[in-house]
Amino acid sequence: MDLRSGWCLALAAAVSSSFACRSGEEGITLHPTPANIPVFRDSAFVHSEHRTDSPWLEIAALQGQTIGVEEGASQEMIGLFMDLAIGPEEIVYADWMHQEVRVYGFDGSFKGLVGKRGQGPGEFIFPKAVDIADGDKLLVVGYDGSRIQYFRRQGSAYELEGLFRAATAFSNGDICAMHGHVYTLGYSEELDGVIHKHTLEGALVASFEAPYEHSSPFVRRQLSGRGQLACNKKSRVVGHVNALHSVLTGYSEAGDRIWRVEFANAKRPHVTETKNLRGERSLEYTMASGGEAAAFWIMGSAEADSTFTIAYYTIGEKKSGKRHVFRIDASSGDGGYLGWYPGWDGDVKVPNLLALDKGRLYTVQHRPYPQIGIHDRPNQLPRILCNDAVGNGGLLSSRSLVSALVWLTFYRFQR
Repeated sequence: MDLRSGWCLALAAAVSSSFACRSGEEGITLHPTPANIPVFRDSAFVHSEHRTDSPWLEIAALQGQTIGVEEGASQEMIGLFMDLAIGPEEIVYADWMHQEVRVYGFDGSFKGLVGKRGQGPGEFIFPKAVDIADGDKLLVVGYDGSRIQYFRRQGSAYELEGLFRAATAFSNGDICAMHGHVYTLGYSEELDGVIHKHTLEGALVASFEAPYEHSSPFVRRQLSGRGQLACNKKSRVVGHVNALHSVLTGYSEAGDRIWRVEFANAKRPHVTETKNLRGERSLEYTMASGGEAAAFWIMGSAEADSTFTIAYYTIGEKKSGKRHVFRIDASSGDGGYLGWYPGWDGDVKVPNLLALDKGRLYTVQHRPYPQIGIHDRPNQLPRILCNDAVGNGGLLSSRSLVSALVWLTFYRFQR
């Protein structure tokens, strides 16, 4: 999927075992370590922020439609937003609280549900991820992170076409799809990689990207397979953002690494192993402080576009902070900084940008109540986005704060 709209950027949400109460013992440093820090010898693949006082985008001033009310009918209220997929004529989102997958038009109108609550075929409990594959197939992943169901567009509804079990569950990973294949991000001791390519019938085709390097299976399991995926259909490239390393890597459909870029201003989290009050092993992540990056999310691309968009949130003083946005060419890793937009407008939290296409921007907010925004694209945006370094065309993310879910790399979507 590509838009893991997950928030909970509290470095904890995605690592449930890691934030148990500590016993007070001194922790053992697990990350960063020399063996697990990529080395970049070519500065062209190291992207930095450009210091400017002027925001690239004023989301609070955008015009358009919103989905979600504070009080109203069930289909009018947004629960716990987990993931979003954007199709040619509609948006689809996974609602954890209502345990539903809903379809809305670009005008904000409710168009129906996909499947229903339950545990049988065509049913799901606590849907966590959605993505649109090959234009007319909708993938839905349940709470266990392993059962993938796909529905085909039939007239005005989606009908179940098939389901399969992924090679490994991806409770802290992600999913994306293109050209008849599904890519999942998750760790298993039995598999060589953490990105797994499946057919729609469920056959495992390949596993690639090495897991976290460590002698302990416990540590490998906790620190491997985290992050987000996005599939760029035009370039046929799978993008993986890893917040442990502050890097984005592009892979071919066969699993060959094409390029890797680093975001120089994003500090790597510090991870230590300690014990909780019950004496069990657990991990502790050092929380980001003022001026440090706190979350990453990746946005995929529209069918006609050949770029990825990466964003991260920088912690500021109370009721401040910035979200920084980069655009990266999916074929080469070239690109650079687009700019920043504010995290707050006075005392009001600014919605988070999930995706862009040629005509619209898509946002999500959780306070004072959950809403999805469908906004007309500002006139100045095409001039900024369409630059010679990375080509042109609209951006779009189908998941990703992503998966754009309510978890992001570490906390997929910052609240």
